[in-house]
Amino acid sequence: MTNLTGYRIYYGTSPTSLTQSIDVTGATVTSYIVFGLASGTYYFAVAAINSFGTASTPTNVISKTIP
Repeated sequence: MTNLTGYRIYYGTSPTSLTQSIDVTGATVTSYIVFGLASGTYYFAVAAINSFGTASTPTNVISKTIP
């Protein structure tokens, strides 16, 4: 992707329904903490965003369990 300006983090409580998203500004960002999640298992994918607001194809979905 050219003109990279940031990333979009998709997440949710089902691996097939990532209903929430967060836009992260900055082409060099390598980590981000999602605050305020209740206990449970969450699923995440990330896409790159360019200067036109176009998102790449999301990554494979990963999971994280919050105790």
